[in-house]
Amino acid sequence: MRRFQILAAAGISLILAACGVQTPPALSAAQTQTPAAGNTEETAAGMTDNTAAAAAASTWQASTEKTGGGNMEAAASTTADTTEPDVIADTDWKKLYLDFLNNMRDPDGNPYDPSIFSTGFIYVNNDSVPEMVISTMSEAGGNLIAGIFHGEVKTYQTARLGLRYVEKRNIIDNADGHMGGYYDELLRMGEDDFEPLPSGTYGFQDPSGTKDIAGNTQMDYEWDGKSVSQEQYRENLEKAFNTRRAVSWESGMTMDDMKNYLQGSTAGKSYKDVYADIVRTGIIKDAYGANDYTGFALQQAGSGNPALIAVNDNAFSIVRYDDGMLFQGPAWYFSQDANETILLYPKTGYVQNSTKRTDGSSENWYRMRNGSLETVMSCWTEALTDSDGNPVNGTDGLPLTGFYVGNGFWNDEEAYRGAQRRMQQQVQGDSPLRIGKDLLSGKDGVQSYLSGAQMLEKLSD
Repeated sequence: MRRFQILAAAGISLILAACGVQTPPALSAAQTQTPAAGNTEETAAGMTDNTAAAAAASTWQASTEKTGGGNMEAAASTTADTTEPDVIADTDWKKLYLDFLNNMRDPDGNPYDPSIFSTGFIYVNNDSVPEMVISTMSEAGGNLIAGIFHGEVKTYQTARLGLRYVEKRNIIDNADGHMGGYYDELLRMGEDDFEPLPSGTYGFQDPSGTKDIAGNTQMDYEWDGKSVSQEQYRENLEKAFNTRRAVSWESGMTMDDMKNYLQGSTAGKSYKDVYADIVRTGIIKDAYGANDYTGFALQQAGSGNPALIAVNDNAFSIVRYDDGMLFQGPAWYFSQDANETILLYPKTGYVQNSTKRTDGSSENWYRMRNGSLETVMSCWTEALTDSDGNPVNGTDGLPLTGFYVGNGFWNDEEAYRGAQRRMQQQVQGDSPLRIGKDLLSGKDGVQSYLSGAQMLEKLSD
């Protein structure tokens, strides 16, 4: 699972499921080495360096386009805005996004290499026109969120990759951080542009990134520029942004596949024809390159077309083609220590990935839709240690464990257990298939894989 770990908000693995211009700069070799999203000890800068990262990422923006910044007072309140805005024709919004992508240029005026981007759709405001995420898949480059305002594409540059939202509630949280400093940068789609909302920052008093989080006094919290307690911070965030309903965007389609969809070249294509083209080459592409696969199977996962699962000796990948959108998922690497369990729920299309570690455990749930991979729940436990790495003991003398849900360091077992219960309710009555080293071997009800020639024959039926 090594390569995919850079995608998940809690730093774990992947998915499967039902199914004017601003541009990002060409990345240096250092920028393409992406740290694990949500890993608080990853290299980059401290809290104060987030501003520098955002400034560097502003080279995405062409001179004719403005950023999603602006006067904080433009956001009148943190109440979700569900008023339905003007709706434009299907062909119109697709053409606007296609022109936007085709005109992306680097600071020297040259077209970008589309292979370095991952794109997908999210539905932020309450209309039928999606917003688009264009991601460098690099913490340094972050994400670009594109929306349509009065027939014009405008964008907002996030700091780093953390991106979660509550669908059609018109609020986005760029939730991320590193080296002991974190933030929840909230924004919404206003009448004319993206608008910032009152937001928060929090971090360790010791900027070196100490991990002694047993005592909340070591964390400083600010909301809208004012010092607050941890409890007040959480209350403000929950009032503005319903974290329980939020999903995190992780990855999407390749740039070429997105363009094919927007220009209509995939319209009406059979999933069998699309899968056959992939099987012939055996190559599954993602934002990090391509893997070569030799075994294939079709597996129903939620509603819509079945997914194509491809496998080799070390990994597997999932391809999903629905509504003209082709998602070619990142590689899952087989667990080498048997501590990782991946369950696919065929009726609902969720994937549950649970991992046991020496210092705790993690549980992540994923789905794929609208050409995007989303994390619908992420929670983990971790043994608490002081700045020297020694266990922190409770009043009973036993080591303490931290319970975390989503972004942030919330020492909250109740929230952790509640998140687990909510996901179990989502898949109630759906018998999962265990996926791991025995993937596609016929065990646990998972279909045995076919060779490329056999799968082509099956797809031609």
